[in-house]
Amino acid sequence: MIIIMPKNIIKKSMCVLIVCGSILFPGHIVAQKLVVKNGVATYSADTIMGKKFEVPDSWNKIVIKKGVTITGSFYMGSRTKPIEIMGESRETSVIQGDGSRPTDDGIKGRSYSAIRCDGSPDLYVHDLKVTRPMKFHIHGGFGNVTVERCNIIAGTHTFTTDGIHGGKGKTIVKDCYIDVYDDALYTSECKLIENTTIVHNKNGGPFMTSWGASVPEGHVCVIRNCKVIGNYEGPNYNHGVVS
Repeated sequence: MIIIMPKNIIKKSMCVLIVCGSILFPGHIVAQKLVVKNGVATYSADTIMGKKFEVPDSWNKIVIKKGVTITGSFYMGSRTKPIEIMGESRETSVIQGDGSRPTDDGIKGRSYSAIRCDGSPDLYVHDLKVTRPMKFHIHGGFGNVTVERCNIIAGTHTFTTDGIHGGKGKTIVKDCYIDVYDDALYTSECKLIENTTIVHNKNGGPFMTSWGASVPEGHVCVIRNCKVIGNYEGPNYNHGVVS
């Protein structure tokens, strides 16, 4: 608790009280949108952070409070340290795109994904809703990636809105709901997919084995207690349930 008073004057009506990241004026509490303490960055109000917000290397954890929407994307270009990105509600702790798509819609465009690592840090994402991304939803790089209790929902009918990517044979997805217009998961990357529901739209494969790349020798992906919901009534899907 910090109390700030005008110099040499003590008047109750003039003091400013800062408590837990808020500023208290007479009759008002103005909450700060972002508070960073001991490496934990907490978003407590809706925030527009813009395309490819570069996560400081000093942050070890990002918390999105219940009822808070973050617009933009978290980008970690050279990170090597583990990081956790979490919400308090998979319904109302939201990361969303700004409605745009990258000019380069190829490999470079992946840096506009809602959560993107270029390297291979350990990434743990949980209890969030990720929707309307500018590219993929989560591209965690090439290391250990775990995603739990998340709603991954494209929201708009746009291709290349893949669900979750991580390192080959290093990715775990548990208790998620995935409704995207491209590939939901790559089984060459996942070692476990459990208790997860995937909506099968026309363009993507719920379980894509690979896309122009070899599968690691001896790799096993365990798919346990999952559900696929068909969501296309035309003559054919572009990909099967397992592709």
